[in-house]
Amino acid sequence: MARTFQCESDIYALPSQSRPYFVRDGVVSKLLVRVGAGGMKTFVMRARFGQAKAPATRKIGDAFTTSLETARETVIRWSTLNRKGVDPWEEATLAELEAEKYQRQTFRHVLQDYIATLPFRAQNRKADEDGATLRREFLDPERVPWLDDPIRDVKGANVQRAIEAIRNRGAPTQAYNVFSLIKTFFRWATTPARVDDFGMEHSPVERLKSSDMGLKRNKGTRKHDSREIRAYWAACDAMDYPLDECCRALIISLQRKNETRLAEWSEFDMEQRLWTIPACRFKNGKCQLVPLSVPMMQLLARIRSMQSDRHGPFVFSRNDGHSPMGLNSGDIDKFRAMMTEIYLADNPGRAPPQHWTLHDNRRTGRSALSNLGVPFDVAEAVIGHMKEALEETYNLNSFKMQRRHALHLWAEELKFIIDDPSHSLESEENEAPEWDSRWNQTRPRKASK
Repeated sequence: MARTFQCESDIYALPSQSRPYFVRDGVVSKLLVRVGAGGMKTFVMRARFGQAKAPATRKIGDAFTTSLETARETVIRWSTLNRKGVDPWEEATLAELEAEKYQRQTFRHVLQDYIATLPFRAQNRKADEDGATLRREFLDPERVPWLDDPIRDVKGANVQRAIEAIRNRGAPTQAYNVFSLIKTFFRWATTPARVDDFGMEHSPVERLKSSDMGLKRNKGTRKHDSREIRAYWAACDAMDYPLDECCRALIISLQRKNETRLAEWSEFDMEQRLWTIPACRFKNGKCQLVPLSVPMMQLLARIRSMQSDRHGPFVFSRNDGHSPMGLNSGDIDKFRAMMTEIYLADNPGRAPPQHWTLHDNRRTGRSALSNLGVPFDVAEAVIGHMKEALEETYNLNSFKMQRRHALHLWAEELKFIIDDPSHSLESEENEAPEWDSRWNQTRPRKASK
């Protein structure tokens, strides 16, 4: 019987005996083959492992399925760890456990964990909406076949194809918004504190750009003209509560949809005629001061008079104030259809209004404020836009009095438009005013001889 082996054919030639025996490798001395009584042959390593005082035998693998080259490399690697006082068996066990941990961290589970954190983030104004979007677009196995793959195995190409599928179904703006959400998710998953949890050091989409997929932000440029404002106001009269009053509040106050529909009575100081939108619900993460104009005060008084003493905290509600009203696409479509019907009846022969959104109210009012002579910084403060960096650092004025005057001007202009069909928001932009001039009253001085 051979005392050592040199190649795999030598191993295959080793006969089985009544009792197991070992044969040493002639190249790597600590590598042996154990030949069992039944003929099974196994690569093993014989050495003192880690800090142990006595030698031990550790299995490497079946000699029929593990190559001799692999077995030798394993022994050399284990020997290197031994010299450092590290038990390679424990090292391998820990590596297996680590790999198993990462295997359990699937894209599905990590994304669900992220969605659960959204309400607790610093700016969580759209937490519910963003969570619903991510669930719809990335937790559907039909849309995301790699949903249950380990997150560290997700490739940028996987995400790109998912985003392009949204674009290709005719929703490029939705695709742009979803791409922004998923990029933020991967940044969250690859922060240093989470590398140990998920095994990801780099985001798979860090080099992917929206332009690579033909996506761009949809910048709205539309605003209502005076005819549309009159139709809008009449459509409010045709709606039921709370949709009617909420839509009126949107155009009177010029605040955003969710900031308005989620309003609570505790935010209104009726004596000071001031609405304070809390920072947690406002887009820029700061409190927004909204002085209450006359029509806004009348609107709130009208709503309050219809509510019982047991009414819940929410102003606009369908269940006695216990939860805020929803304002979904069905509600907006219903309102939009009514406005179009009224517009066409009042303006025969004209084309129906172009597609509009509730956000157009803000562009309409902001444009009107400039037309009414409201200074730029005050008009921006009215709709809650942030100051520039240096301006925010040095100019700490809240413009509360100026905002009150600006919203008063807008309310009076709105009343003028609603009551007088001949009044137009655009007239001041298109007509050349006839102002008195000294040039019409004096003659140039004659030149002296």
